[in-house]
Amino acid sequence: MEVEQEQRLPFLDVLVIRRPEGRLAHTVYRKSTHTDRYLNAASHHHPAQITSVINTLVIRSLRLTDQEHPHEEEKQLKRALLANGYPEHAGKRVFKRARNAPSTSEKKEQTLGTAFLPYVQGTMDKISRVLQKHQIKTIFHSENTISNLLRCDKDRRPLESKGIYEIPCTSCEQTYVGRTNRRISCRIQEHKAAINRQEPTSTLVQHMNQRGHKIDLTGSRTLANIDNETSRIYREAIEIEKRPHSMNTRDDAQRLPSTWKTALAAHHVSPRTAKKI
Repeated sequence: MEVEQEQRLPFLDVLVIRRPEGRLAHTVYRKSTHTDRYLNAASHHHPAQITSVINTLVIRSLRLTDQEHPHEEEKQLKRALLANGYPEHAGKRVFKRARNAPSTSEKKEQTLGTAFLPYVQGTMDKISRVLQKHQIKTIFHSENTISNLLRCDKDRRPLESKGIYEIPCTSCEQTYVGRTNRRISCRIQEHKAAINRQEPTSTLVQHMNQRGHKIDLTGSRTLANIDNETSRIYREAIEIEKRPHSMNTRDDAQRLPSTWKTALAAHHVSPRTAKKI
């Protein structure tokens, strides 16, 4: 719980100040450890993302600062922007535009859909303009994030995540590729139950009955840990296409464009060596 110190009490992003006469004033609150580090102006991001940093800071400043602190807060913000590589006039222009902006809400532009694309300077800008003509909103994201560059020091337990998995056959080189939005180990147990029940719709059961083979559930492995359902669907299709020897029907990979299949033909996974039973 925050406690008032020196007539100052922080609450979320607001610093409430008690005046000697008992009146309350307020301004933007920053922790003592705050470093004023924001997205650098020279970063490889879409210009709209860089501009949004200035807009966010300026709007927060205007909304949370009372009439006694606007100049002090504006100076603080300009120093922070300069330290992060932004030109001096950038903050002034945004402050002026924000102060003169009408209070009425702007009408939202009607769009037919939204495209999420990785940002590559000089290429994605042109694609965005083409999509805009067709009323498709474009949102850019960065591929090189800290989480992608730095390895997690905590190992994931095998089969304990959602994603794509592979189940081999004990008697031949064929494997089964599947996906799940739960723990893979739970899905493996469901396959085991289907085999015990001799579920006729199970691909594994069909393979066992048609060829007289045995399924190696203990040899199951994770191919990819994926949280997003759409990404899982396409990744499953890719893994099936890479394995011409899989038990899966070719219909499972039909969702892939033909151009993808041509590219994946050069990345087929070699059949594993058959095990003797």
